[in-house]
Amino acid sequence: LSGSLGADTFNVSGGSLTANGIAVSGVQNNQVDANGGEDVFSGAANGWSLTGTANQLTDSIDETYTFTGVTDANLSGQALAGSGSADTFNVTGGTLTANSINITSSTNTINAGGGADVFSGTTSGWSLTNSLNELTDNIFTFTDVTGANLSGESLAGTTGTDTFDMTDASLTANGIAVSGVANNQVNANGGE
Repeated sequence: LSGSLGADTFNVSGGSLTANGIAVSGVQNNQVDANGGEDVFSGAANGWSLTGTANQLTDSIDETYTFTGVTDANLSGQALAGSGSADTFNVTGGTLTANSINITSSTNTINAGGGADVFSGTTSGWSLTNSLNELTDNIFTFTDVTGANLSGESLAGTTGTDTFDMTDASLTANGIAVSGVANNQVNANGGE
């Protein structure tokens, strides 16, 4: 099944697919080519997940359908989760691009899903939160971050208690293996 070059709507609910208002079944390999365009995704009970491959989304619970060729995804207010692989998250201008997909209408909390992820695009840098394995740009908060390449951008601690561990030349901050910090300097931001 292929979407149009324009805007399509895809709803996955209870393992069933509706595409542009048409109930669809028997899709080969349960794979849909969204074919670009500004598509709307809805219905997935636990939101939508990246697959670890650029321009791909899947419904988060059952991973019933995989959508390829996704360039713009309106998630209808639902959550976005990363894969267990290396994902890329760019937050330029308060907008989110994840694995080459422009994401709109998602929740502002994204479960990064572990993996060695790449974060970029913030003008004010990245900050730790009061929870382990979390990063924020003060618009989006990423949870379950285990590895973060900050693409030469800054990192700040919280005003509370943070844990920084230097082993050889590797930094772990609040449970996150961090690399690519601007000038290899971290603003501990006070605290204990």
